[in-house]
Amino acid sequence: MTREEQINERYKGLKLLRVVFPEFWQKSYESKNNFFRYVYDNAKRSIDMLEKYPCIEIEKWLKENPSWQNDDSCKDFWHDHCWLCEEAETVYADMKGVFYCSEEEHGLFGHSWICFKCFDNFKERFGWTVVGEAEDIIYKDE
Repeated sequence: MTREEQINERYKGLKLLRVVFPEFWQKSYESKNNFFRYVYDNAKRSIDMLEKYPCIEIEKWLKENPSWQNDDSCKDFWHDHCWLCEEAETVYADMKGVFYCSEEEHGLFGHSWICFKCFDNFKERFGWTVVGEAEDIIYKDE
């Protein structure tokens, strides 16, 4: 299968959720929804790994954020990339902007995150449908 065929197979007909940051993160944090728990669990795993693999950056962050388990600073551990332009656009929980996220996960790849620019450029080619505003994003157990 050629790279173009792989891309077409992966992106054709996706149902997307519109995600507005930082509002989405704030609602996720307040409601402690699935997306918040996913971000929190990733932060906890990263911090727990300090015992095996010391990391100066994480140790410094912990000193600066001692109450991370009781506030929303766990968001500092989460980010994702636009699956199309990958290097150019990265989404962070506390940034301001609109991204699109696939309604369903795709195997090992998880959810497809797509930046506003790529959404505009490729929505017709791939026949994407925006099914609504994201209230939550559910990740399967890892």
